[in-house]
Amino acid sequence: MQTALITGSNGFIGSHLAEFLLTRGYHVRCMVRKTSNLQWLESLNVNYVYADLSDIHALKKVVDGVDFVFHLGGKTKSMTREGYFEANERGTQNILQAVMEINPGLIRFVYVSSQAASGPSPGLVPRKESDLAEPVTWYGESKLAGEKAVMNCADKLPVVVIRPPSVYGPRDTDVFEIFKAVRCHVKPLLGWKKRYASFIYITDLVQGIYMASLSEKSIGETFFIVSDPVVSWEEMNNTIADSMHIRAISIHIPVFLFASVAITRDVFARITGKPSIVNWQKMNEFKQLFWICDGSKALRILGFKPAYPLSKGVPVTLKWYTDHEWLKH
Repeated sequence: MQTALITGSNGFIGSHLAEFLLTRGYHVRCMVRKTSNLQWLESLNVNYVYADLSDIHALKKVVDGVDFVFHLGGKTKSMTREGYFEANERGTQNILQAVMEINPGLIRFVYVSSQAASGPSPGLVPRKESDLAEPVTWYGESKLAGEKAVMNCADKLPVVVIRPPSVYGPRDTDVFEIFKAVRCHVKPLLGWKKRYASFIYITDLVQGIYMASLSEKSIGETFFIVSDPVVSWEEMNNTIADSMHIRAISIHIPVFLFASVAITRDVFARITGKPSIVNWQKMNEFKQLFWICDGSKALRILGFKPAYPLSKGVPVTLKWYTDHEWLKH
């Protein structure tokens, strides 16, 4: 039985990946902290290992004997640029160093990055992996730095980078906010300009990650894994409303109003010492019009074909939210 290590295993993507790998017969080693919320892992037959990405000594023990490393761990919110880079660049460098010293013969090192590392597209032509990366936030810059750290080891380790766009599905709390608004008969839209995004349903994403971990053609490559490459937020709102069988009105939220909320959150974060996911840096992402990317490389090289377009993924997600009482029936 092969062993897979997952960092960031208790998160939305990581917990789904752990479930998926168990169904494929893997022994799954989940790297967590003592303070991690393990609610999505508690029912799974996984092995917990406690370590931090800043502790190379501990990481050497964690990576010893594994066949695959799926590196999802990192930081999505911080009050400083240094905070992002400490986790997403240097943390990645640390686990790479541990693997090279202790387990250089592993089958694959998979780094799950983010569309934020590539930055938005300048127009309606989806961004490709070969395009010059232009991140617009500290988070995106730090994830790109993590990617570069991974590729700097490509001559020593079999590495691959995955860049997911907006991910949704059961247990997600981000796109869930749209579901909540639509349930209240409101379809929220930021500003008056039409905005577009690429989406990936969680089951498609873990399938794509899995395929990349096995394909010999993936080594040294970067992939966008996408279910729906170009979707307007109006289309997303309407798909959710149709799935709920309700009528909702589109409400345009002025960008300046959202910006004032971001500034307020930043001030509150500095007072409390607790960073918020909604902040001034995040405004640089929200105000972009085209967060779209091209998934054709994954089709061509990996043979990845998404099974969950919005018309299928949204109703399944809605059912999970209602079954688990996140939303009322």
